[in-house]
Amino acid sequence: MSIQESTILLEIAKAVIIGGAIILGLSMVLKRYASTKMQLHAMSLQSKAGGKENIPMKLQAYERLLLFCERISVPNLIFRLRTQNMRSDELMHAMMIAIQQEYEHNLTQQLYVSDPLWQIVSLAKNEIQAMIAESMDKIDIAQATNITADQLIVYTSKWPKDPLETAKQAIKQEAHSLIKK
Repeated sequence: MSIQESTILLEIAKAVIIGGAIILGLSMVLKRYASTKMQLHAMSLQSKAGGKENIPMKLQAYERLLLFCERISVPNLIFRLRTQNMRSDELMHAMMIAIQQEYEHNLTQQLYVSDPLWQIVSLAKNEIQAMIAESMDKIDIAQATNITADQLIVYTSKWPKDPLETAKQAIKQEAHSLIKK
């Protein structure tokens, strides 16, 4: 066998080995993908079936979302966040940050509640933040935080419909429908 033939055979062997490795790798990836896809499908079916084993987690999610609504209410935020030497703008910024942190802390609860309910909760959070942002333009940041706090509470009490109350009612309604099943 000549050097040229052995070089060609060596190149063919390299190509076969590389091709085999690629095929083996692809088959492993496809096998893992198919397995994961089947597991996700099984979980989806189990979730849609509303299996009894999911009820405690769903109820816990409803409880956590009710607590979330309570924690982001303006009076509760003021009570938790206001300090004696705090300026009004600092209080309002602290409130915005606290609302966002509470929301992020409860993001996983959307796995256990319906999409419409999660949208209601998210909308309530957004409306509270919008109200605080809107009132920041109307409040003198040099005034004492107790005056700002009183103004915020009065401002929120004048809403035609409290978004947090709407969210809490929706949470309770969905929880009751789960329990009655």
